[in-house]
Amino acid sequence: MPYSPLWVIYHFVTRDTISGGPMGVDQKISREDALRMVTRNHWYLTFEEHTKGIIAAVRVMMTIVGGKVVYRDPASPV
Repeated sequence: MPYSPLWVIYHFVTRDTISGGPMGVDQKISREDALRMVTRNHWYLTFEEHTKGIIAAVRVMMTIVGGKVVYRDPASPV
């Protein structure tokens, strides 16, 4: 059974292990890279790649809170 995605991110960023302390400290990666790797690869490992997505940059056109528009991109066609 695979480890929790949060543990995997922690491990990639700190290189801490469950029982042996830090290992391969020179191979640490950034939090952003760890999050990208986990969202792309962990779902494949757990056979969930067709139901779970990845984190990607998007353009926000409109934000609605409580039924009211609180932000609208001036360049948006909506």
